Amino acid sequence: MLNNLLFSCVIVSYNRTKYLNLLLSDISKQKMLPNEVIIVNNGNEIIIDNFNLPVKIIKNTKNSLTSGRNLGLKNVKNKYVFFLDDDIRIEVNYFKQMLDDYLSLLNCFGLQAHVEQQYKPSLRSIIFNFFNLYTLSDNCIVKPSVNVTYPIKMYDKKIISCQWISGTNQLYETSKLKAYKWDEKLTKYCDGEDLDFSYNLFLNNKKLFLTFNQSIKHDESSPSRLNLKELIYMREVYGLYIFYKYFDKSSEKLTYAWSRFGKILIALINIVKGLKIYNLLEFKYLISALFFVYKDKKNIKSGNLNKFNNKFNYKF
Repeated sequence: MLNNLLFSCVIVSYNRTKYLNLLLSDISKQKMLPNEVIIVNNGNEIIIDNFNLPVKIIKNTKNSLTSGRNLGLKNVKNKYVFFLDDDIRIEVNYFKQMLDDYLSLLNCFGLQAHVEQQYKPSLRSIIFNFFNLYTLSDNCIVKPSVNVTYPIKMYDKKIISCQWISGTNQLYETSKLKAYKWDEKLTKYCDGEDLDFSYNLFLNNKKLFLTFNQSIKHDESSPSRLNLKELIYMREVYGLYIFYKYFDKSSEKLTYAWSRFGKILIALINIVKGLKIYNLLEFKYLISALFFVYKDKKNIKSGNLNKFNNKFNYKF
């Protein structure tokens, strides 16, 4: 049955040719090959090696991950579609195992493979959990702080249900997915777009899963990523925007505020641990970003992110 399945890959890339070619090399070695590999180019000219794959390169006029994924989805012609980050590495049976798991699950809408993580219990992880920040756990949920939990490797379970799917790798049925779009107000190399998109699916009663039968490696390459100031501002602006989209109860507001207090405390601890320029700048930018979103929260709540876009010269 799997041998007759037609599926596509969509890869949005921005000036990361080296990593993109590594991923394409992995794809070319798969036990099941895609019938279509759509590369959405958000940056400069892409030079890819010859892997004998059915590659189609589409130029996106916007440097935006969300618009790139929407553009890629619009051009998909096959029944199933994988969305892959350009800086991940996949094993030779990735597509085969993912499709097998997808078809075995009742009413599965979206599926992700486990992203390998190094986990060591530490004071840092305890503090992060205490302040409702990103936590490695035994589940995959979204917190009102607009942070998530992500599961460590579980040997007693093969597949678990999720509230969100990592943007690194995603599998959907194309016709069903085309009823939804990534929010293009979240621009550039954006923080939280995967949470926003998949949590919306979850709230619309779509079943999302994570499989431990297959895992990927995420290189988190540095080329084309944001500078520290821009990244911190983006996290706070987009975080508050997503918060207002899905939360906003009094108790949830307290959780959100508590998490931001936690961020300030952790930044201070980092300064005390080692007086480095990076830590000082991180604290400075975090405080200024929090003041920025506080003053602009009415616009952010309404979905008007122009002040943030203008600050960093985002022209889309």
